Order: sequence, then C-alpha cells, then structure tokens
Amino acid sequence: MYGYIRPEIGELRINEYRRFRSVYCGLCEALRRRYGAAARFLVSYDMTFLAALSLTPETKIDSRRCPVHPLRKQPCICGAAELFDAADYTVILAYRKLMDDAADEKGFRALSARLAARLLRRSYRKAAARQPGFDENARQCLARLAAAEESGSASLDEATDGFARLMAFPANRASDPMLRRVQEEVLYHAGRAVYILDAADDYVSDRKNGRYNPLCRRFSSEAMTAPEKEEIRATLNLSLSRATSAAALLPESPWKPILENILSCGVPHVADAVFAGTWKNNRKNTEDL
Repeated sequence: MYGYIRPEIGELRINEYRRFRSVYCGLCEALRRRYGAAARFLVSYDMTFLAALSLTPETKIDSRRCPVHPLRKQPCICGAAELFDAADYTVILAYRKLMDDAADEKGFRALSARLAARLLRRSYRKAAARQPGFDENARQCLARLAAAEESGSASLDEATDGFARLMAFPANRASDPMLRRVQEEVLYHAGRAVYILDAADDYVSDRKNGRYNPLCRRFSSEAMTAPEKEEIRATLNLSLSRATSAAALLPESPWKPILENILSCGVPHVADAVFAGTWKNNRKNTEDL
C-alpha cells in the first residue's frame, strides 16, 4: 500500500503509541499466520488505520517477540477477527495493484510486477475466497479507475472516487447503521486523500514517463507550481476535514484519539513533505515503527 495514512508519533501519548503499535504488529502477525512469513512485507500503515477503525474497546493487547524484534517483546493484538479481515484486504489490494502495474508499466518494472503477482496469486485466491464482497468491489472500483485512465480524464473527482469507494467498502461490516455511515465517511475521504497524495507525489515521474495521472492532465508544468499545489492542497484538506469531522462522531474508545491524531496531525504532516518534494526521502527513514 501507500503509507500516507500514518500517525504523528511525537503527538501520541505513550499508551496511545503502544496501542497503535499493537495494531501494526497484530496485522503483521495476522498476515504471517494466514499467508506465510513472506506476507509480513505487505503490512502497511493504511491498512493498520482501517483495522484500528473497527476495533472495540475490549480488544486485548498481548506481547510477543518477532524476527524484527527478537530480544524484546512488543505489544501485539493476536487473533482478532478485524486484523485477519485487514490481512485479507491487504493481500487482495497488493495483488490487484501488481496486476495493474504489470499492465501499465514497461520493461523491467512490468516484468517485476508480473513475477511478484504470480508469486502472490495463491494467497490472493485464498483471500478472495474469504472476502468475495471486498474482492468484487475492488475489481469494480479499479475498473472504474482504469476507465478514467483510458479516457485520459483530468477530473480529480472522477479519478479519486473509485479508490475512495474501494477503501470505504469494509465499513459495510459494521452492524449498527449509524456506525456504518460514520466509518464509511472516514474511510472514503481517507482513501480520497491517499489517491491525491499519491498523484501529487508521483507528478514529476508520471509526467516524465508518460504514465496516467489526473494532475498531469490538469496542469501543464513540468513540476507543480505553488498555486497549483495550493489548489490540490485545498481539495485534500476538504477530504481530511470531512474525515476528521466524521471520526469525531465515533463512539468513545481508546482507539479514537489515535484515529484523530492520524487524520488531524499525521496525514497533514505527510502532505507537507509531499508538496515540499521531500516525502520520498523522508519515507525511507520513517518506514518502521
């Protein structure tokens, strides 16, 4: 996944950081249990956010060692159904992204994506069998996105809608209609923010390599100018504002301050780096908790 939906660690309390870490490590462990040790490399901040959104206050936090932290036990939510669901979603999205890359890229990049997709195919089939609704929704949403690419659409709303709807689908698992609506709003606009940030982050390389990017169709500059960045930042802020407002309506729980931190501090901080052109370098130093 993309890694843009992450917390601002310095603004979290110690117990909040421990809780977020327990979800991140719990997703990593769920991927290992269900799809093997290699699947650990698919763990992402974006899917950690999605999993945390569905956890209950009663969710138990355990401690365990892992290959990355062999000497000291780390907080970890082990065996929660929400994390196994997130593991399934992670595999499905990773496979479909690889298939898209194999179709869109050229040369070595296309070959690498095709090979990686082949290696992941068995796990994908298992995940799709467990989550047929999510898989079908992903197929439809990505087809809608592919149609926008095929037409060369310069509409940011048209391009972002497919990915945002894809991210919002897991909210359907909530049994309470009001909670479902709130989670759907949070996830839709978080997904929209991910797409906008990815498009802004890849603007220069996509223009150089002739890859589809709605911002490249919208603007003609080799690198986005300050007014163009402000225009895109404004629509990004609108989605973050709507996601934050929706998150405020979530029931009180130990997870709520963490989600609010991500939306009101973490993602805006990432956006600052993206629009400053420093995110790709910063990301290498902030990839692990």
